[in-house]
Amino acid sequence: MPRVPVVLVVDDEAPIREVIRRYLVAEGYQVVEAADGEAVMAALPTRRWDLLLLDIMMP
Repeated sequence: MPRVPVVLVVDDEAPIREVIRRYLVAEGYQVVEAADGEAVMAALPTRRWDLLLLDIMMP
């Protein structure tokens, strides 16, 4: 069984994270969401990420 790629989606707007999460899950990815910098910093050391999708205009 192949390993499922893991993506960290970072955006302060929940509807945006939800749209991205739905698309990626439908394509076979495992998705973890973070809404702010604190959540990102907590999530980063927890695993080896295959992809980080970051909002460039976060407060």
